[in-house]
This record gives sequence, structure tokens and C-alpha cells, in this order.
Amino acid sequence: MKYYSLYSRHIFFFNINYNQFFLRSMSFISNKEVLVLKNPKFVSLLIYDNSQKLNVDPVTLINPSFPSVDRGKFELSSNTKYDKKNKLYAKGSDNVESKKYKIKFKKKSRDNMSLDSDDLFLVTSNEDELNNKLIKKSKLNKNRNKQKKHTDILSQVNDRQHISNQDSKANKSIILDKPLTIKELAIKLQIHEAEIIRSLFLDGISVTLNQVIDISMAKQVAKNYNFNILNTDIFNENKFPLTIKDLSNHLDGFISRSPIITILGHIDHGKTTLLDSIRQTNVASNESGGITQSVTGYEIDYTYKSQSLKLVFLDTPGHEAFIAMRTRGVQVTDIVVLVVAADDGLKPQTFESIKHIKSNNLPCIVAINKIDKDDINVLKVKQELAEQDLVSTEWGGLIPMVEVSALKKLNLEDLLNEICLMYHSRNLQANPNISAEGTILESYLDKSKGPIANLLVQNGSLLVGDIIVSASSYGRVKALINSQEITTNKALPSSLIKILGFSSVPIVGSQFRIVSSEKQARQLVNNYLNNVNPSNQLNILNSRLTLKSNKSSIRHVNLIIKANTQGSIEAIINALSKICQDKVQLNIVNTGSSNVSSADIDLAIASNSIVILFNFNLSSPYENLIKKSAVLLYSFNVIYDLVDFISQHMLSLIEPEYSKVLIGTAIVKNIFGINKGVVAGCLVNNGKLLKDSFISVYRSNNLIYEGHLNSLKVIKDDVNEVLAGNECGVMSHNCNDWQIQDEIKSYRITAQTKTLSANM
Repeated sequence: MKYYSLYSRHIFFFNINYNQFFLRSMSFISNKEVLVLKNPKFVSLLIYDNSQKLNVDPVTLINPSFPSVDRGKFELSSNTKYDKKNKLYAKGSDNVESKKYKIKFKKKSRDNMSLDSDDLFLVTSNEDELNNKLIKKSKLNKNRNKQKKHTDILSQVNDRQHISNQDSKANKSIILDKPLTIKELAIKLQIHEAEIIRSLFLDGISVTLNQVIDISMAKQVAKNYNFNILNTDIFNENKFPLTIKDLSNHLDGFISRSPIITILGHIDHGKTTLLDSIRQTNVASNESGGITQSVTGYEIDYTYKSQSLKLVFLDTPGHEAFIAMRTRGVQVTDIVVLVVAADDGLKPQTFESIKHIKSNNLPCIVAINKIDKDDINVLKVKQELAEQDLVSTEWGGLIPMVEVSALKKLNLEDLLNEICLMYHSRNLQANPNISAEGTILESYLDKSKGPIANLLVQNGSLLVGDIIVSASSYGRVKALINSQEITTNKALPSSLIKILGFSSVPIVGSQFRIVSSEKQARQLVNNYLNNVNPSNQLNILNSRLTLKSNKSSIRHVNLIIKANTQGSIEAIINALSKICQDKVQLNIVNTGSSNVSSADIDLAIASNSIVILFNFNLSSPYENLIKKSAVLLYSFNVIYDLVDFISQHMLSLIEPEYSKVLIGTAIVKNIFGINKGVVAGCLVNNGKLLKDSFISVYRSNNLIYEGHLNSLKVIKDDVNEVLAGNECGVMSHNCNDWQIQDEIKSYRITAQTKTLSANM
């Protein structure tokens, strides 16, 4: 009889009285070890007979008291699945499916057994050994699988690196126009962050993943990896990444719309005064510092050839810091009026405006202003314009030029007629029957009304109750206020309108549109936040490494800026970024288009920041709190006053530097010891020696001492100077190791003018 244990592969035999059956069993087992048992019970039987099969169950013949066993369940043959599985196991197969099937078979066999534990006889002498083998084989299979997976992963990484190398070889040009973190630079260069960190570390610069480096260092890193750096102006990039959709061109419903006219030019060339004269107002006299510091829109009714026209003017700042505002004006305009002062000619912002006109192919009219002055040269101005490819129509060119005087109101009608003539030639149209689309010109936070946006409707109609979305902000329009500060319910194309209803202050320069539901608005906002990586303005200034930062310790100035509009904040940051920061670096801790709050004061205390107010007056409830907390707070209404203050404050943090000017030399001829110290008897051989001057003592051309000349005598008299060719006694309190033939060099120390640049 043969018994298969569920837990081992031993074969067990029992002693019976029937020798014939026993001998048949012995012939079946061949060389297997025989274990003789007394009075066993059986789980399964295998009858082997070369000549015939017994039809009677031998168990019943031997002992009728044995329970009946179902042969269909337990009779095995040499080709059973169990044998096959054992054979597969013996060969050490690592097939995962076979292992799963083996476990399933064992569980099924256990379930089919109905014997009590007392009736089941098992020998487990080698069970632990078998289990150890199973564990070893399992571990071996796992290691093989891991090794296979690791090989597959390495193969995939190599493939990706190969593809990346091919891509990098194909495109090695890059634009680096703003400070970046190491992570952002790695994404731009498609190089692992650790590689960049290691490269900088080998150059003696220690950085972290989120540390900001300046443009020069970013370019140096890119050059190390053989990238071609493309030069571009930091503000020539697309500052307005969200274009929800292009203005729709519908076949039906088009009507003629009013022109958008942007006034460009250098600061103090008379742009606002010109608009005041046209509108018969006096805005310029009320401006802080006499300069425009925001984009201001006006709507003017003008009669041209008995036809009433509405002209929409945008007045832009001329100060260099407000370049982003001028860019926004250019992006929405239909016609540009370039104002040039006849007594000043073309200036930096004039050239910038010409660059905008040419790059955007904008129709342009030149207004040569201040012709009422005596010291003017209109011909020279026209020649300078011609050199910039703006040739007057009088000289055979395409640019109308009108000589005007905004102050004396001369030739203003001629200028307006030229604008109307150009407007009719352009045939500007829009569709008021569709939902409104346009651009956010300015935005700010009103303490009582909430977020407010000044916008230009470029197409469609805007209604109270519409759901408006722009970049990362949306809301329902609660109120519309036109350029005359009159509340209205509808805004048509080419309208300057102020709206209330945004949930947060919208991004200036971003486009807006009207949607059908708040769900769609939220979806557009989420898409913007997920797909657009807005450049952080604060990175232009905030803590960053420069190529010179490791050469000397850099001081830091933390700022909290509170300005009246988002555009003002943008201009302030741009102006501050132009200040050299080799020795003192500016860090913008926080910005906001609202007045100071208690949270701002707490933040200033925690970060040791200076609070800057621009076009705001400090609210009375916070004046005492500011005094008690000793927070530094300064208020400005003019941007160049703010910039000058910050520059002077940065200079005050710099340690004074001195320069040495050689004024004379002397040779030690004798040495005298006195109560106060050691005196060197010297002969002045060049220039002169001065009392309290800075001296350097050299011995055999080696510097041995530096200090001050404390006492200078001729014979026994104290003197302030000794000229060349004379003898004198020299004493310095900290120098007693004089030797004959020592050389003394005397210097005049001059304090240098403090500068923020490290390049002297």
C-alpha cells in the first residue's frame, strides 16, 4: 500500500497477514525504504498488479472494519496531475502560474479530507527541511523577478536618456530672461537637478533645489552644457499667457466700432497735457510729481465731417519703470499717437515706443509737441524719426506728423482730423450681439467694494449679471461704471468700463470672457492654474545666488509693498530690479493692492521688513500700532522718490571703503629706545611723512607691519610733516621691532564713494 502525505513525499507501508499482497507492494516500491506499521488506517490506496486488477478492494478483504473509501476520489495513477506538479517542482520550475496552481491544489485537497486529526498518521521528520527548500526556492524566484524588472527599468531609462540626448542635440538654444530656481532651470535644460547642483558645487557654489539663481549664473550653467543663449528683453516675452480665445469673427451682426488710440512717448514730453487740452480738463496738474503712473482711459466725442464719433484714448506712463503698462496699451490699440517734444528729440522711451510700433505693425501718427518754445528744432526731430524708419508724409513717407502745442492748444484739431482719417481707413468692426471679450487694463482691491477691475471691451456686450472669467479669477458682474463714473447696465464694444464682482483681484493684462455658468468658469480657472506656469514676479528680486555672491557677504533688505493697483506693484518691482544688487539684495516678502492691515504689520515684525506704501495714506487705527512695534514704514506718491529712497537705504548698509595714496617713503637709519616705546630714526628719501598717516613697513621687500604713524619728531619737536631730504623720529605704538634699513611707506587714506556695484 502506498500513502501520499499532503506535507511530504514519503511513502508508508503497513504490516498485513496476506503475504501475496505485501509482496506485490514490495515489487512496486523497488528500492524505497520500507517502514512497517501496526494497525494503520488508510487515506488513499494504490493497487499495483502486472497481470490483473483486483476488483475487490483489498482493504475490505483485510479488515472489514475499515471504513469505506471512495476510490474515485483517492485512486491515483502514474499520470495524475499531482505527480506532474511534483515533477515540475522537482525540476525547480520558477513558473508563477504553477506555484499558484500548486497552492490551490493543496487547499482543495485539505478541504476534501474528512478524517479527524486523531485518525490521520503523518510522518514529518523531513518537513522542516522541505519547507526550508520551498522558502529558498521562493526567494530565488523573487530575486530573479526583481533582477528582471530592474533590467527592464534600466533599459527604459537608457532608452529615455537616448531620446533625451537626441532631443538636446537637436535643440540647444534657450532663452534665460529671469531668475530661476534650480528645479525650474533643470526643466528648461532637461537636465537632472542633481547634476546641476553637483556642477555648481564643484565650482564652489552650494545651492539647494528651490534656491533662486540670477540670470548670469543660469546662463553660465547653460553654457557649461553647450547651450546657445538667445538674448531677449525680459519684458518682451508674452506677459499675458492666457488667451481664452481669439476675438470671434462672426458673419452676422457686425457694426462699426470706435477706435482705441494709445498715447506713447517719453516722460515729460506732454502726453497727459495733450489729452487735457483735447478734453478741456486739467488732469496733469493734479498728478503726483507731475507724471502719469497708471493707464488712464478717456472717451471723447468729436465731430468729423458732420459725423459724431467716439474716440477712446489710453494715456500711458512715460517713466521707464512702467514698461508693462505701455506694453498693455500697445496690445489693445488700433492707432498709436507718438508724442515727441520738439525741444528734446528722441529719448529712451521714444525708442522703446518706436520698437513697439514697428514690431506690431501699428498705424501711427507723430505729434511733435511744444512747438511754442523758442529753443526747438522740428527738422532735427523729423530727421531722427526718419533714421528710425518713421518718414513723414511730407518727405514721401507713410507717417503723418502734426506739429502741436498742448499748452497753447495749437493744431489740436489737425491732430484729431488725422486720427479720424486713419480710423476710417481701417474699417474697424465688432459684433455687439455676442458675449463680451476684452482685456484687464488695471485691477485693485477696494476696502469696501472688494476687487475692482478696469477693463476694455474689445468685442461683444457686457451686461450686469454676466459670469466673467479672467486667468485665475472669476465672478458675477455686480455693477458696471463707465469712464464718466456713471453706473450702467451694459457696455458695448470699445468701452472702458469698471466692474465689481470678481472673487479675487484679476491679473492685469489678462484677457477676459463671458461664460454661461459658474461651473464653466471654475473649469477655465482650473485649466489655467494647471496648464500655465505663471512667472513669479518676486523671483526677479527675491533671495538668489549671483556669480559674485560667494566672493563677499551680501546684506539683505526685506520689503512689504502695498500699492494702489496691481499695475503699480508691477512697475515698482520692475524699477527695483534695475538697481544693482551686488552688495545689497532686495527681497520682496509680500505685495498687495490694498492698504496696510494688522497682518502686514505682524509679517513685518516677523520678517524684519520695511513697509512701503505707494499712493496710500496710512489708516489712523494702525499709526499707534506701527509706533509701538517699531516697524519702519514709508509712504510715497512718486515712483522715482521710492526708488531713490531704497537706493540710499541700500547704500547706508554698505561698509565704508578706503583707498591708499602713497605720499612718501623713508629709510630707517637708527633705533632708539624710550619709555613710551621704540623710535626709528629715519631719512625721508621721497615725498613726505605725515603724522597720523597710514604706514607700511617693509624689510627686504617683505611687509612686516601696517598701522598708523602716531608720533613724528624732528630733534625734540613734534611736527605734523617731514619733507624729503630731512631726518626725523618715527614712532608707532604697535611696532617695536624696528631694524636698520627698514623701508617705511606713508599713505593718505581716502574714503571712497559708496556704490552698490562690486566693480570698482
